[in-house]
Amino acid sequence: MNTGKRALFEASSTEEHHRAPGKDALFSGADPRGVHIECSGCGSTTSSDLLDVVARISWFSAWIPGKKYNRWIICPACHERAWVRLRWLG
Repeated sequence: MNTGKRALFEASSTEEHHRAPGKDALFSGADPRGVHIECSGCGSTTSSDLLDVVARISWFSAWIPGKKYNRWIICPACHERAWVRLRWLG
């Protein structure tokens, strides 16, 4: 096999392949507009995307401003209605 084909089909052990930091951030699965949901019932903190949180809030929720746990929604961890704290990211 000539050198050109070998370069295409074989990975050299001495070469280090690094991805650009932008690609890692783009394809890491972390949503920069995500939300942390902290449940007062089970005590867990769950990361969720923005669409999931909007769906949970629109499916009958309550909101009391000024409290630490101020939203009454279905917790994604314990799947029970509980007072939760939403921490918006990004």
